[in-house]
Amino acid sequence: MIKKSLISFAIVGIGVALLQGCAQETPGTSTDGPSGKSGAGTTLYGGTVYHTGFDGNVNNFDIYIRTSRTITVHDPSIVSVSPVSEFELEQAGLTDALAQERVATLKQLYTDAGETKSARWESFWTRRFKNPSIWKLSPQKAGVTTISAESQRRTESIWEDAEIRTVVVSQYTPEQVEKGRQRYEGLSGGTACTACHNEAFGDQQGAPPHLLGRVIEINDTDAATWITTGAVKDRIASVQHAWQFPGGVSEQMATVAYLRSTQTTNAFDFAELLFQEEIDETKAELAEQASGQ
Repeated sequence: MIKKSLISFAIVGIGVALLQGCAQETPGTSTDGPSGKSGAGTTLYGGTVYHTGFDGNVNNFDIYIRTSRTITVHDPSIVSVSPVSEFELEQAGLTDALAQERVATLKQLYTDAGETKSARWESFWTRRFKNPSIWKLSPQKAGVTTISAESQRRTESIWEDAEIRTVVVSQYTPEQVEKGRQRYEGLSGGTACTACHNEAFGDQQGAPPHLLGRVIEINDTDAATWITTGAVKDRIASVQHAWQFPGGVSEQMATVAYLRSTQTTNAFDFAELLFQEEIDETKAELAEQASGQ
């Protein structure tokens, strides 16, 4: 649920094997979505690691966080940070009417399950959906830095594993990203990845959209394995998953770089993902309750 999950830290991207000059990563437990639920990741400096990229500002590698605290980046020369205002989200399309529509969708799930929600509940969730407290982090150069969250002038442990989290920015080139785009769209051989993955929240084949950041906190080595086999550690794709790369390893890694540049490229899409994850989690919780009765 958003009241539990949206405090979690979410940065959109797929990790870095091509990173140059960064500290060694060690395996750890992290998440694969904004709500922090499942997946395989890495740890660095004692906190969860999130990955993004940089190619000289040719492509958009911005990443997003949802928290009501104030985010501070310890090395702003690597990543800059700025809050996303409610006005900015409204201008992008997150209007009062849309927020109310989302609340109605969420409420209907409870109604179908025989639960009644109050007007106060509706008001609370309308505010949550209208202003989900999003922060944007924009990579400035390749490197590693950390992030802290502060409230009432003190650093708080708002995340389970550490008071700080690490951001790794990988060095890519525009040529890599373009090569990956051509493979992704099937222009360089092999079945187009867009045959299953698209901008919607998943088509009839059940493939999740890469443009909304479903694969995050995974380094490039694991990401390359994931897109080739559909399995990384304890995470397995729900549908058959085996991309082919006629151009070899360089094309495979270029596709990872491209995926990094396309995921959740604006705050409105991130808010959309948070809403969808709330719906998915609510469905799962209600189904679990029903099965336990």
